[in-house]
Parts: sequence; structure tokens; C-alpha cells
Amino acid sequence: MPRVPPVSIVIPALNEERYLPGLLESLANVREPMGVIVVDGNSSDKTIEVARSFESRFSAPSSLLVISSERGISRQRNAGAAVAKNEILAFLDADIIIPSREQYVALISTFAKYNYSVAMPHIIAREPMWQARLIYSAYDIWVRFFMFFGKPHFAGACLLTTKTVFNAIGGFDTTLSVAEDVNYSVRAAKMKFAGILPVRIPVSARRLIRDGYRKMFWTYLREGFIFAVTGKGFKKIPYPFGEY
Repeated sequence: MPRVPPVSIVIPALNEERYLPGLLESLANVREPMGVIVVDGNSSDKTIEVARSFESRFSAPSSLLVISSERGISRQRNAGAAVAKNEILAFLDADIIIPSREQYVALISTFAKYNYSVAMPHIIAREPMWQARLIYSAYDIWVRFFMFFGKPHFAGACLLTTKTVFNAIGGFDTTLSVAEDVNYSVRAAKMKFAGILPVRIPVSARRLIRDGYRKMFWTYLREGFIFAVTGKGFKKIPYPFGEY
């Protein structure tokens, strides 16, 4: 198996005691060098306790650091990046999992090989519902379509970049409550180029399940086209971070 460079993995978390263990367990099983940074946004559940219970699973050269930050997805990602020690940054949402060591190695080694300024894998639904799988398949087509026009509409669920690029563009825009990941991706791509990584990473479809498949599909489709044409959009999609 090829050696991969060390990665700083930033996980913004708010009330994620249910999903965070799955991600940390999958990362601990990888065994590649990494610095995992869980950034808590003042959770009201046991997120911090759950995260710290995994500290012994990440021994040198890997590590697990739990820090607190002002609440907000962009603020928490920026706070994690500020203390990251490795050049490659991976922003992971708490509800994803890394399926295997082999896929982690493919994810990081491909990113490093092509020297992308920003990249994401193919994301798929963790849950077995066909509706969720269909919507994520449609999103995958959407991302590949807009890549032809040099506009990476990447999701922050699993977003790779570098500390050099992150610092150069000022990180995530803290004035945005939604689409901050797309905004970052578009700006980062201008530094060099963006890419889609040949790995499939499962992410929970919990928001689609709770808010309704049909409603969320058409809402994102409408707002996505508005954003693609005008550069503005997604403001009509409320995102109560920490409530899913």
C-alpha cells in the first residue's frame, strides 16, 4: 500500500454524540498518520466526552485534539484549520464514515498526486433508502456537470484542500450560513484547479429523511440553478446546524 502524507482532519461538531463515534472509529482503523481536530461549537449533549474517549486510539504519529470554538460551521472549520499542523487539510462532517483504509489511501494519495487546490470524492448515502441514494446520485451528476465550466459545487461533507490555499483565500466565509462550502470551492479553484476524487464516501441522508426527500430535492435544485446563474442563492434554505 502506498505511503500517504500526514493530513489534518477538521471535524466541526455540534450535538453529534450519535454520529461522531462512527467517523472517529473509521479514522482510527485507517492507521495512516493524521491529526484529527474535533471542533465543538458548545454542544449541549456528550459530543466532547465522546470525542475525548477516542484520544487513546490516535497515538503518535497520529493525534486527536478536541477544541471549542464560537458556534457556526465556517467559524468551526476556520478554528480547526488555525491549529492544523499538516499541509493537507480534510474537512469532514461528523456524519460521514471512511469505509476502509484502502479508500482513505486512495482519497489522500490521489489528491496529493494531482496537487489539487480543492477536491471532493463522490458522496453516497449511508442509509439504504432508494430515495436518498437517487438524490445523491443526482448531486454527483450535478457536480460533474458544473466542473466542465470550472465551477466546483463541492459539498463540505468531505472537502480536501491545502493549508497554503486556505490561508491565501482567507478560509471559509463566516458571513454565510449555507453554501459556504461551494463558496470556498469556487474561490479555491481559482488558485490552481479542482478535482473529483475516485472514492465513494458515505454520508448520512438524515436531513433529507427528516425534512422530506421531494421537498429538499426541488429546493436544492432551484436554489442551485439560481446560484449557478447569478452567483447568489441558497438563502431560502434554512440550516439549523446541530439539530439533525
